Amino acid sequence: MKIKLLFFWIAIIMFASCEEEDFGEVQQSSETFLDGEGFFIVNEGNFSHSNSSVSFYSFDSSKIYNRLFYEANNRPLGDVSQSMILHDTTAFIVVNNSSKIEQVSLKTFKSKATYTGFTSPRRILPAKGDMAYVSDLYSDSLTIIDIENQTVEGHLDIGRSSEVMVKTSGKVFVANWSQLNHPELANNKIMVIDPAANKLIDSIKVTKEPNSMVVDKRGNVWVLCSGGYTNEETPALYCINAVDHSIKERIQFKHKELNPSELCINNNQDTLYYLNQGVYRMSISENTLSQKPFLEEGDKLFYALGVMNHHIIVSDAVDYQQKGIVYLYDNRKQRVDSLRAGIIPGFFKGK
Repeated sequence: MKIKLLFFWIAIIMFASCEEEDFGEVQQSSETFLDGEGFFIVNEGNFSHSNSSVSFYSFDSSKIYNRLFYEANNRPLGDVSQSMILHDTTAFIVVNNSSKIEQVSLKTFKSKATYTGFTSPRRILPAKGDMAYVSDLYSDSLTIIDIENQTVEGHLDIGRSSEVMVKTSGKVFVANWSQLNHPELANNKIMVIDPAANKLIDSIKVTKEPNSMVVDKRGNVWVLCSGGYTNEETPALYCINAVDHSIKERIQFKHKELNPSELCINNNQDTLYYLNQGVYRMSISENTLSQKPFLEEGDKLFYALGVMNHHIIVSDAVDYQQKGIVYLYDNRKQRVDSLRAGIIPGFFKGK
């Protein structure tokens, strides 16, 4: 996450993105390709250039379909798309620097609603019924939205900025990754929310900069912490009991200079994957970290990671200016496919 943030600020001062010819891209002639299995790619684009986009890779056709939002709506998606969720027949795309969320039809990708009024939205999570929380980089509150009525309903003050969120055991766990809006507070907490009461009920101290979380098959919450942007602390991986909020495991990395990020879990929810200049993996039953990557980074620049349908998906941001590349590997480490997506492919969501 520290590496990603560094290049994020580099992208701010760079003038404009260079373009190159697409390869492996299909300009869609109908919406039927969205009916099958595949995964969406949220391409961040360059800061302040409003060139973010969403792509879709079809497992059925082994083809990638780029610029879905623009093709369906004849307008740009916005500036720095951050993440995406699927809910029933719609998708929600969080566009960070445009301070909005686009709700689109999964069938046509046409916009159904645009939610505004955020400061710097990062993630969205359905929490209870039609209520969803939106985390925010520069706000002390989660924003509450009503998905059914397509309205912003209010805010839940948690006293810190928020990033990734997961739900398990009837609770929502929220990572406090950044301290930009509160430099006097350490960014080392996992906030616990009771969505039924819409109330903050606890906080759990972890290592600085918790950047990603997943839930395993036992309902435990796994948290990956980088240790801070300037290597203030040694990175660590936590396993938290979602029922009583106790820390079951704290597995520390060897060096402060390491930058682990992008914690993911497989479909069976029994194997963890993360980035650390390569792709590493470990069973949820282990309590030691592998010293050898499952996939070597080599001359690539691994940026985002996803695990789904027995595939390991990783993006190469290249130079953060031209369109990035997405690689698909199987569990035997064999490369299955490589595809040109949008600029800075930074998030994957399976369908």
